[in-house]
Order: sequence, then structure tokens, then C-alpha cells
Amino acid sequence: MCSRNPQRYSYRFLLLRSSLLDESGLLPALREYTEGLSTEGDIKVQLVIDDDFERPPAALETAIFRIVRECLTNVHRHSGSKTAAIRIFRS
Repeated sequence: MCSRNPQRYSYRFLLLRSSLLDESGLLPALREYTEGLSTEGDIKVQLVIDDDFERPPAALETAIFRIVRECLTNVHRHSGSKTAAIRIFRS
């Protein structure tokens, strides 16, 4: 299968498991991922992170990253919406 925009697909492929997640943590990885989606024009994502949100354990970071990625994938594939909002906080 040929892609008309190979950068778009390689970008998404790389973010299946963001190395930034391992290196810098959840928040920078989410910022990069959501900014990439917004830049590509598929979905304009508003990411709000509470100031007091601390870095969780690695396994929880991975789970949260995957959940956010799956949610945004579902917005793109099924809702038809061009916008999404994510709020990260600890309760």
C-alpha cells in the first residue's frame, strides 16, 4: 500500500510507543502526540494538565498514554469530530 503522505504515517507509527515517554515522561509525550495530531490537521486537540500532576510510575504512564491514544483514534475514526479535549488530573 502506498501512502500519499508517508511522513504522516511514519509519524503515527513512531508514536505507537513514544521514546519520549520513556525518556521524559507522560506529559511531554502527550504534548508531542497531541501537537502532532493538531499539526497534521486531523483533530485539533486541547490538552489540559493540572499543575499539581506529578509523574506516575512507568507502568501507569504507559497505560495512560495508550488510553489517550486509543481515545483519540476513536474520535478520528468514529465520531467525525474535528476537535477533542483531554484533561489530565489526579483525584
